Amino acid sequence: MNLKNIIELININKEKYNLEFYLIGGAVRDLLMGNHPTDLDFNFIEQQASVQQFIKEVFKPKKINSSQFNTYKFSYNSFNIDFAMCRKEKYKNPAILPDISEGNLLEDQQRRDFSINSIAIKTDDFSQNIFIDPFNGVNDIKEKQIKNIHSNSFSDDPTRIFRAIRYSHRLNFQIFSSTLNEIAIFKDNITNLSGIRVKNEIIKILEEDKIIDILLECEKFKLLKHLNMHLILPPYLPYWMETKINDRNSIFKKQQLLRDKILLFLSTFLCNSSNEYIHKTSKELGFEKSITNYWVNIVRIKKDLDKFDFTNGKNSKLNAILNKSTESICLGLTQWYKESESNKIFNYWNKIRHIKPKLNSNDLFSIGITEGPLLGEIKKALEIYVIDNPNTRKGQQKKFVTKLLNS
Repeated sequence: MNLKNIIELININKEKYNLEFYLIGGAVRDLLMGNHPTDLDFNFIEQQASVQQFIKEVFKPKKINSSQFNTYKFSYNSFNIDFAMCRKEKYKNPAILPDISEGNLLEDQQRRDFSINSIAIKTDDFSQNIFIDPFNGVNDIKEKQIKNIHSNSFSDDPTRIFRAIRYSHRLNFQIFSSTLNEIAIFKDNITNLSGIRVKNEIIKILEEDKIIDILLECEKFKLLKHLNMHLILPPYLPYWMETKINDRNSIFKKQQLLRDKILLFLSTFLCNSSNEYIHKTSKELGFEKSITNYWVNIVRIKKDLDKFDFTNGKNSKLNAILNKSTESICLGLTQWYKESESNKIFNYWNKIRHIKPKLNSNDLFSIGITEGPLLGEIKKALEIYVIDNPNTRKGQQKKFVTKLLNS
C-alpha cells in the first residue's frame, strides 16, 4: 500500500461522514522533495466525534492515541497516521504550552513552525497537486531554506530553535538570514523551557542521522548554556574493531536502543562532569535513575582510564576499570584516547571481558575449599589470574589455586 492508496481510501469513505481532510506538514514537504513519506498528518475542521468514528470504521486500528490537542494517532500498514483538528494557538507566556481553540485551515497553518511545514493539499485535489501554500513554502523548498512563519515563532516556542537546526541538517537546507537573526534574539528563551522538554529535544537530535553536526551547531549557539552544558568534541576519532571510524555520526546510527544513544552522548561529550553537576542536571532533565548512575560511572571510568598505564598495565586492571561499562560507553570513550590506547579498550570489550576460569565451584571444592568467604576470595583471585594469563590450561589454574591456598 502506498500514499495514493491511503488518499483514495479517505476520499471514498469521507462523504458518508460529511468530512473534509487536508494532508499537511512534513508529508507534503517530503513529497515535494521526491521522497516517500510514511508519517502522514491530516487536518480536519471541527467534527471530532465524526472523525473518531471515521477512523474506527475505515482504518480499524488496534489502538488510537489521542491528545488534549484533538489529535488521533495510529498505525496503519507501514504508515504512522495522525488526524488533527485545525486549531489556533495563543501563548500567554513564552515557552509554555499554548491555549488552543478550534480554527480553520489558515489559522492552523499560521501556528506552524516553518513555511516548508505549512503546505497543505485537500485530499480531493491530491492527484492534481493543488497546494494551499499561504507562506510560500513550495518556493522555500525549491530554494532549500528554513524560514519562520512569523517573527515571534521562537519566542512562543523556543523548541523550534532546535527544530530549525535539525531540519537544516536533515534536509541539507540553509536557515534563512532573518530566521538566523531570530535564533540569536530568542535563544535565551530556552531557559524558560522545562528540563523535560529540553531532554526531549536532545533525544530527537539523537534520532537524527547527522547527530554530531547538529549538536555542534547547538553548541555554537550556546543553546544549552543555562544547563552549564558545554559540548566539546573529543580529540580523536573513534577507534573500534581495529578500524578508525571517520564519520562520528555513524557510531550513533549503529546504536539501536535510545538508552545506548544517550550513553554514547554522555561518554562523548560529558564524561568530565562532577557528581554534583550530574545529579543536578539529571534531575532537571528528568533522567531515569539508571541513566544517572551510568553517567556517574562514565566519569569514574574516564578518570581511571586517564591514570591507567596503557603500555604496561595489566588486563585485569583494565577489566576492573571497565567492568560496569557498556559497548556504547566504551565506544564513546575511545574518542578521548589515541589509537593504540583505544585498541586496548576495544580489546577489553571484544575479548577480555569474556575470559573466564576453566575451574568451576565443584573443581574448587575438590581441591579442599569449602563454602564461605575464602571461596569468594579464591574465585576473585583466580579470575584476575586468568584474565592476565588467558592461555592457561585447567591444570595450571589448579596449581595456581593450590599455591594460593598454601601461601
